[in-house]
Amino acid sequence: MGTETSLSKLQKQVTKLEKDNLKLRELLEHQKENNNNLKSQLRYLEKNMEDKIKKALEAATSDLLKENQALKAENIKLKAILNNDSSNSGITTSKTPIGKEKRIPNSRKESQKSKGGQKGQAKQK
Repeated sequence: MGTETSLSKLQKQVTKLEKDNLKLRELLEHQKENNNNLKSQLRYLEKNMEDKIKKALEAATSDLLKENQALKAENIKLKAILNNDSSNSGITTSKTPIGKEKRIPNSRKESQKSKGGQKGQAKQK
């Protein structure tokens, strides 16, 4: 009888362990499902976050690029104004800044003829 009781106790323990094992396997499957769901949610959130960061960065960058282009255009315009003098605009030579070489235009072309009145030219009265 002693062996039967210990055998029945062992069978009860085995049955209990099998039930526990089954519960643990079910719990493990449930946790695996949860893990997979969380992984897919994480991938979605990362992609969504990357897209939002990319859009925000593009918006900020495009504003800065527009401002940069406007400033470059203004810079070119102001440099052109600063570089105006009698040689490249209608400004008189008296308005040429101090220290800058004055360029006085001369439209006469040099020739081999001597200075003064030329022989054969009718004298003016």
